[in-house]
Amino acid sequence: MNDHVVQLTSEDNTIIRKQSLDERFTKSSVEFVKQVLIDQLHSNSKLQKLPFLDSFNHVYIQDSTKFKLPHSFKDIYPGYHQSGASIQLVLDIKHNKFSHLSIHPQTYNDVREANNIKWISPGSLVIRDLGYFSLDGFKAVEDSKSFFLSRLQPRSALFECKDESYIRFDMDKLLRRMKKYKLQYIEEYLYLSHEYKLPVRVCFSLVPKSVREQRLRDREKTNKGRGWKPSKEYDVWTWFNAYITNADSIRIPASIIPEIYRYRWQIELVFKTWKSNYHLEKMKSMKTERMECYLYSLILKTLLHRNVMNACSPVIKDKMNQNSDISFMKFVKLIIILDKGVHNMVRQMPHAVDDFINILDKQNKSMLMKDVKRKPANFVSLASGAQLVNN
Repeated sequence: MNDHVVQLTSEDNTIIRKQSLDERFTKSSVEFVKQVLIDQLHSNSKLQKLPFLDSFNHVYIQDSTKFKLPHSFKDIYPGYHQSGASIQLVLDIKHNKFSHLSIHPQTYNDVREANNIKWISPGSLVIRDLGYFSLDGFKAVEDSKSFFLSRLQPRSALFECKDESYIRFDMDKLLRRMKKYKLQYIEEYLYLSHEYKLPVRVCFSLVPKSVREQRLRDREKTNKGRGWKPSKEYDVWTWFNAYITNADSIRIPASIIPEIYRYRWQIELVFKTWKSNYHLEKMKSMKTERMECYLYSLILKTLLHRNVMNACSPVIKDKMNQNSDISFMKFVKLIIILDKGVHNMVRQMPHAVDDFINILDKQNKSMLMKDVKRKPANFVSLASGAQLVNN
C-alpha cells in the first residue's frame, strides 16, 4: 500500500494516506474493475481467416488455471490444503477476442464448468481438454446447436449399433486392422456411454512407438504407487490418440483434427504469461476487495499488453522483413522492464510511441518466436495490429 501512495504522489501529484486508499477498495471498486475488464474482453474483435473452420460462426477454446492464495482467503476462496482460486477463460480464435472469463474457488472443477454454455453462440465449435470431459457437457453443447471437439477419455465405453442393438466396440480389433493396412488414422461413428448413447464421430490415430512406451512407463509407475494391477484394455488404448466430435467430416476432416486441437496452446500461453511474468501466485494477505481488484487488474493488464504487441508487431516485422511472429512471453518480459515507457505512451506523451517502437526494434530478434514443430501459427498475437497502429 505504501508503494501505491508513493507512486500516486510522484507520478500523479495526488496526496493520499494509506488508510484512505485502502478504504477505497470496496465491492463497488471490484465491480468497476470487473466491468472494465469485461468491456476489454469483447473489444478489438476482428474476423480471422481460418479456411478449415469457415463453416463455424465462432471457434472457442476453453481452459482453466489454478493458483494459490494466502491462507487468509480460505473462507471465500477455499482450495486444496490451503486457499486458492481458479480462472475459467474462453478464447474465440476466429474473432480474436476473449468471450468468457470467471473466477472461482480452487475447488471449482472443469467438469462442473462444462455445463455452463451461456457464452456459446449457435453454430460454433467448442474445443476443450480432458478436464471438461462430461457427457452432460457434450449434450449441453449439442442442445445449443453447436459442435464440440475433445480428446476421448481412455477406456471410455464405446458402442456400435448393429441390428438395432448396441454392442461394445472392439478396440483390439481396430488396432489389428490399422496395423494390417498401415492406417495412420481412421474414423468411426459410434455411441458414447451405455446409459447416454451419445452419437459421436470418433477419430483414431496411432501414436509413435516412443509415445506408447512412455505411456506404459507412466502407467507402471502409477500402478506401483497405488497397488493397481495392469489392465489389458489400457495396453490397447496406449496405441491411440482419439478425438470425439459431433461435427461431420465435411466440417472437420479427420486428417486435420489433431492440428485443430493443438490451437489450445494459444490459451495455455496466456496462463503461462500470467504466472511467469505477472507473478499471479505471489498475492499477499490483504482484504478481499483489494485482492480481487488486483486480480482483475492483472488480467486487464495482460490484455492491454497484448494490444500493445498487436500494434507494434506489424511495424517490427516490416522493419525486420521477416514473417516470424513475435513471442508474447518475450514481449511481456520486455514490456514490464519498460513499464514507465508504456505508461507514458498510454498518457500520449509526445513521441512516446515512436520512442517505444525504436526500443523494441533494437530487441526485435530476441522477441521472435522459435519455430516449434507442428504448432500452428500465432495468428491471435497479430490480429488487428494494423488497425491499432492506424488508430
